[in-house]
Amino acid sequence: MKILWLCNSRFSQCGLSETGTWLQPLAETVNGAGDFTVVNVTFGSVPEITSEEIAGMKQYVIPSALRLKTDKAGWAISRIISDENPDLVHIWGTENIWGNIYVAGYIKKPAFMEMQGMKSYHCDYYGGLTRKEIVQCNFAPMTLYAPGSSLYTAYKRFKKDGLNEIKILQAFDKISVQSRWVEDHVRAINPRAEIYRTKIILREPFYSCEQWHWKECGDAPVIFSTSSSSTPYKGMHILIRAVALLKREFPKIQLNIAGSFMSRRGAFFSSGYSRYLLGLMKELNVEDNINFLGPINAGQIIKQLQAANVCVIPSFIETYCVALAEAMMVGTPCVVSYAGAMPEFATPDKEALFYTSVDNVSCARRIRDCLTNRTLSERLSDNGRKRKMEDCDKNKMLAVQLDNYQKILMESK
Repeated sequence: MKILWLCNSRFSQCGLSETGTWLQPLAETVNGAGDFTVVNVTFGSVPEITSEEIAGMKQYVIPSALRLKTDKAGWAISRIISDENPDLVHIWGTENIWGNIYVAGYIKKPAFMEMQGMKSYHCDYYGGLTRKEIVQCNFAPMTLYAPGSSLYTAYKRFKKDGLNEIKILQAFDKISVQSRWVEDHVRAINPRAEIYRTKIILREPFYSCEQWHWKECGDAPVIFSTSSSSTPYKGMHILIRAVALLKREFPKIQLNIAGSFMSRRGAFFSSGYSRYLLGLMKELNVEDNINFLGPINAGQIIKQLQAANVCVIPSFIETYCVALAEAMMVGTPCVVSYAGAMPEFATPDKEALFYTSVDNVSCARRIRDCLTNRTLSERLSDNGRKRKMEDCDKNKMLAVQLDNYQKILMESK
């Protein structure tokens, strides 16, 4: 059975290191399992449609210039489908143009939508920022030259994409999700859709890495977190405020943040929200306590998690949090906001500690619990690792995914 993926990530021989890191491991696992073959289609910096072989899979790369052109990208997809003649088309996420191509009728083969992010849920976009703080985020110098960097413009774009997502989801009769929270929202949008459940495969190093172990932190504990983008719903302002509270007791505390976040050259070139965070760090006197690591690969993430005393996930919106799964797999004690699907993936007080998303005081106290209570931290480590070993078991995940493919194909005939 040939499965054509329409995917936001371009696979590489080195794997993926930023967003969508679970996609290539899953594709490699499915490809060659029984009679299954995966062909990936994505966008990239190429002058014309090209094909390449990555890890034994065929991959088509469409010029990024077509990313916003439904008609031209649609014709490109239809030609690829004609050439490859897949049995099934697996569309990854509503965030890119793939859903619009399906709605426009360019995909004639059986197809289904796999949820990734969810932009139709935008009520928590501002992450609890006050009206004054939102205004601050809209008046950064960079917004004079690039209005799209203002928080208000980013929110309008997010909300517009959410309205388009609703139209896309209403067009599908088969939708796959990784959490009950996403299923609830999908059913509210399209109650007639058949829902399929899947899980996530992590990158190989997380399965074989050494487990985190307890370290006395003294006055210099290390917190690890990650953010794929500079947006308030990722909750970094809450975590920064929590660090400021903890600094009173732990003056040399360090927060290491990985991901494509705060990577522009200086405050002037930052987005409105990034500049707000820089100002908040200065106001709270934690500039020397926070380090932005930029995008790092799986091995580097594992080293950061093993070196940290605790991992914190402060998001306001999460459909499935790979960063949480990775931290639990390593065994790093996790402090997590009670938001989106995250409570489904860790049992409170057994596998992770939870706090209300907007509450930086409770966030700080839960972090302190991990820093000062060895028994608690080691219990969270053991239980979290055991849970993720079960949840992210590759053989179980493969069986579920292949079964879904077969069911969807049978029901599409």
